[in-house]
Amino acid sequence: AHSVNWELANGPLPARHRLMPIDGDRENVAAENWRPIPFGAVAALTLHGPMGLNEAPTELRPALIALAELKHEIKQKGE
Repeated sequence: AHSVNWELANGPLPARHRLMPIDGDRENVAAENWRPIPFGAVAALTLHGPMGLNEAPTELRPALIALAELKHEIKQKGE
């Protein structure tokens, strides 16, 4: 349901991206709660342990997502 809602609001999901919930609540299917994340950045966000996105406080999640995207973009430009 979240992907349908997101695509209705934003158009097709970019290639090599997946949607991740900004607030961590997968049951919140509102389009504005989901953000397309490059596959290469997803691994950094789903790590288990104290620095993983799943363990982060809700208020830090947007910053952690942005940091992972920035690191991914820097890595892509270096290749």
